[in-house]
Amino acid sequence: MKNGLFYSIVKIESLAVILLVVTIALGIAYQTLNRELVIDAQSTNWTTHCSDDRVSGGASVTEDLSTSEKLSFSYTTQDTDRNSYAVFLVLPPEESETLDLDWFSEITIRARAEGEAEQQFLFYLRDRPEHFVADEDASSSKYNEAFIELTEQAKTISLPRDCFVVPRWWIAERSVLPKDATPSFSNVKWIEIAVCRANQANRGEVVIEEISFRGPLFSPINFYKLLFGIWSLISIPLCVRFYTSVKKARAIRRVRLNQVAQKESGSKADIHATIAKTKSSDTVEVDRYDELSGLQTSFGIQNVIDDALQAVRSGNTQANIILIDIDDLERLNRTNGMSAGDALIRQIADIIKQKLPEGHEVCRWCGDKFLIICLGQARDQSRKFACELRKCIDEGTLATCSFGVHQLNPINSFEEAYERAAKCVQEAKFHGKNKVVLFNLRSAAAPITNGNYDAQAGQFPTSNLV
Repeated sequence: MKNGLFYSIVKIESLAVILLVVTIALGIAYQTLNRELVIDAQSTNWTTHCSDDRVSGGASVTEDLSTSEKLSFSYTTQDTDRNSYAVFLVLPPEESETLDLDWFSEITIRARAEGEAEQQFLFYLRDRPEHFVADEDASSSKYNEAFIELTEQAKTISLPRDCFVVPRWWIAERSVLPKDATPSFSNVKWIEIAVCRANQANRGEVVIEEISFRGPLFSPINFYKLLFGIWSLISIPLCVRFYTSVKKARAIRRVRLNQVAQKESGSKADIHATIAKTKSSDTVEVDRYDELSGLQTSFGIQNVIDDALQAVRSGNTQANIILIDIDDLERLNRTNGMSAGDALIRQIADIIKQKLPEGHEVCRWCGDKFLIICLGQARDQSRKFACELRKCIDEGTLATCSFGVHQLNPINSFEEAYERAAKCVQEAKFHGKNKVVLFNLRSAAAPITNGNYDAQAGQFPTSNLV
């Protein structure tokens, strides 16, 4: 069935594949599309500042040599005090006050140190978490520290985000909680380069050509939010579609069970009626013919069914079954009484007997259903006969019938063939009744019409039925 559970699952799997492709594409874009912040001498409104221990009586001297061409500073330290320091600070524009650098994944520093062959420095991103720093106390800022070495030759140094640590001396001095003892970069106030051993006699000059921050276009949390939003938009309709498909499949299964129950109840009623007629006899004879329609009963046609299956399995001939279901018979009985329904059954039975080709057998299967065994006839011939019969009933009576056609095969039992024919009848009723549906194993059962399916109207044109 075109709108059945199988096809809905196929559609769901297709949408799931699309979701997977979109996720992979976003992952690639997340890794490829980056943003960058570059700090150099031409950066607008960035300022520089030097600081050393002279304010506390020390002997270290730091001088800012920055110009419009370069960021630079010189330093001179003495072997006098273990608490001496010499640092060079780069401050963001005043209007921004602090920088949110949580997005960066790598820092690149291109710089050189004139003086000794190799000099060591500490690179700090000093963050000011709002929940525990003092307003104007510069020492309360968190020191996110990384170690770098510079030579006289210009050198490019890459510092991954995870190479930054919070120094132990700052953790001990501030007595911070464990949650604040990890690097953070959401409110960076100063970018600092400090002489690594300021208590040793040393002098030199550092030239910083560029400091650049690189990271993904979206922060990880925003990227995951985007993925979650896309998954939600697609997953919710998928879940609704799957739920409705399962619900429909269960409804169809209930209909089939009801049909089987009706068939069994009809058979039991025939047996009870026969037993009631022969109470005084020691032998019970089951009626082979239906009194109302004059056709064979479901018991009377059993030998024909067995012979047809045997012929098909031996490869001698082909056989098909046509299941006929009178549309809205129960409503006719409720409206006009049981006698009107009985008259309609006799009228339809007469039409079937008149049109029945030689070699075919028909029975009143149960209630409002008739079954035709088409022996020695190809599937398309049986379908054509069913279409002619449908037209005759439509024109010769005040009622219509839904038809299901299925070919008997050597593998399946008659019960399985009947189930498939009943499935075709349900499909015919689903598409508006008064239709012939042929069961095709390679595709879904579909109504047989002369015209094309009207996609805009969403239905088969009744005027084009065969």
